[in-house]
Order: sequence, then structure tokens, then C-alpha cells
Amino acid sequence: MARSQPWWRVSWRPLALLILALMAFGTAGYVLIERWSVWDAFYMTVITITTVGYGEVHPLSFAGQVFTVVLLLTGVGTFFYAFTLFMSLLSEGKWTERRERKRLARMLDELTEHFAHVLEQFDTPPVVIGHSFGGLIAQKLLGQNRAAAAIAIDPARIKCVKPLPIAQRRSAFPVLGNPLNRGRAKGLTEAQWRYGFGNALTVEESDALWQQWSIPSPGRPLFEAAVANFSGNSPAKVDTGNATRGPLLITAGTADHTVPFVSAKAAHGLYAKSDATTDFHEFEGRGHSLTIDHGWRDVADVTLSWMADRGVTTPA
Repeated sequence: MARSQPWWRVSWRPLALLILALMAFGTAGYVLIERWSVWDAFYMTVITITTVGYGEVHPLSFAGQVFTVVLLLTGVGTFFYAFTLFMSLLSEGKWTERRERKRLARMLDELTEHFAHVLEQFDTPPVVIGHSFGGLIAQKLLGQNRAAAAIAIDPARIKCVKPLPIAQRRSAFPVLGNPLNRGRAKGLTEAQWRYGFGNALTVEESDALWQQWSIPSPGRPLFEAAVANFSGNSPAKVDTGNATRGPLLITAGTADHTVPFVSAKAAHGLYAKSDATTDFHEFEGRGHSLTIDHGWRDVADVTLSWMADRGVTTPA
């Protein structure tokens, strides 16, 4: 079944197009009939369809008077429809519904809740392992005591992480450079992938991974993380002070451009005030592709070894 559009797009977009069409129609009409300038024609159209009635810009011919009557009646009908629609939506509580939807439209929170529901299907809380934004979500789940332990592999920036190296800004620019990407998915070119993910690999391996794994991804989580330190209630916030959670391992690749070493190290430092176990592992010379490139087994071995050392035996 096709997903229906949000009510505000279904209700208001046709009306906005109608008003724009009416403005264009009126402006063009006065230009053609009265030979006015575009600005005078546009101004006359505005004061006519809004019934402001400041007076005629220039004396009207008979044809211009007839056209003005038609435009006036059409404009009154359009704005009466807009007012009726507004009152209807207001009376039905749609404005409240819209505000609630916007409040809930926080993708990092939505994804966290999605995985939390999955974890609830287990008899005992499992171990969660995540890479990049998956690592951020793994930390959120652990901080909420919804997982037994967590491994955050080169995790995306959580709230209160201060370092923002040039390499990280450059790798994020293909998405953050266009505000419209907040509401849509964005893919990376081979060159962008090579800088953000495959910079520690040969060109051949990086391009092969791009062919195999690169798909357009939602831009909203990246925007949410980018402004986390400027938002009091950011969805990228993690309870780093929770002393009752299970153990956490944060890893970082020293050559990572997307989540530089200093960013992951700073995230680890935020847990200093918690009595819970928080470990850090450094992957020398590894980039952001470390979970899918030729060295992925190193990551798997470190993860399994850490779980054994910490006595983590629940399913992962």
C-alpha cells in the first residue's frame, strides 16, 4: 500500500500553487491589457486579490476593469477557501498533530526505538555492536539499559564531543553542504567515498567497496549530530553518566576521516565520570571502511576478545 503524504503537504501545496498561478495570471493580464510594467502589474494584482483596495496603480481601460472584476472575484474565492481550510484544520486539532509529528521526527530517536523493540524480543538483553551512526545508537541503547554491553566502532559524534577536525568537516560536506539534504537521501561519488571511507585503502579496493556497498543514505541523522552541541534536547545525546549500564568498548581508526581518532577519543572521555566499564581500542592506520574492507577480521577478533575479557556472554 502506498504511503499517504503528510496532511500539511496534501492540504496546502495545491492551495499554494493556486495562489501562485493566480498571481502570475493577474500580473500577465495587466501587462498584456494595460501595457504596464511587470512591477506595476504585480502590485495591482496583489492589492486586488487581497482586497486591500489602495486604489488603481494607473487608470484602467474598460477591458482592464472587466479583468479586475474577474481577478477580484477569483481572489476572494481563493482566500475564502484558505480561511475555511485553516479553521477546519484548527478545529480538528490538526495543528497539534503536526507539531507532535515534527517533535517525533527525530531520526536518531526513531532508529533507537526501532532497535530497542528488536532487543525486547530476546529473553535477556543482548550485546549491541554498531559502526558509525550504528555506534552512536549502540551507546544510546546501552545508556538506556536496553543492552547488556555495547561495542561502538568508530562511532558518529555524540552530544558534547568538541573536536571537529577539518577531515571530518570535509567528509561530511557532500551532505551538510546542502540544507535540502536534511529531508532526503544522499549518495557519495567514488571520490567522496574514497576520502571519507577508503582513504586508508588502495584506489582499487576503495572503488570496489563503493560499487558493492555505497547507497544513498538519509541526511537527517548527520544534520542531527552536526547541531547536537547547540540543542538542549538533541537526539544525539547519550547518558554517559549511567553507572549501572553494562560494559562499553569504543574503537577508533587512526586514519579515519569520517570519524577521526580525536572525535572517538573525546567520546570515550565523556564517560570518565561513570563507574561503569568503558574501554578504548585504537586501530592503527585504519579508515572508516574498517568493518567491510580486507582487514575486517581484525575488528571482529578485537570485539570477540574484548567480550571474553569482560565476561560478556549474552548473544550479540
